[in-house]
Amino acid sequence: MTITLTVANFNANSTYGSTDIELHVSEQTDFIIKLLFYFGVIINDPNIIQAAVQESRADEINEKS
Repeated sequence: MTITLTVANFNANSTYGSTDIELHVSEQTDFIIKLLFYFGVIINDPNIIQAAVQESRADEINEKS
């Protein structure tokens, strides 16, 4: 998974460059949850978190196969 954040995402009038972020499969869930938290989205239902972690682990196992 590659997430590209450009300066335009933060400042529409900017002409600065961009940064590609590559995450290992095992880091994706935690990164997304922290990013959502940073933007003020709080997931209170532990079932959603658990499902995301299980899917991430399954993806990691499939990647190793």
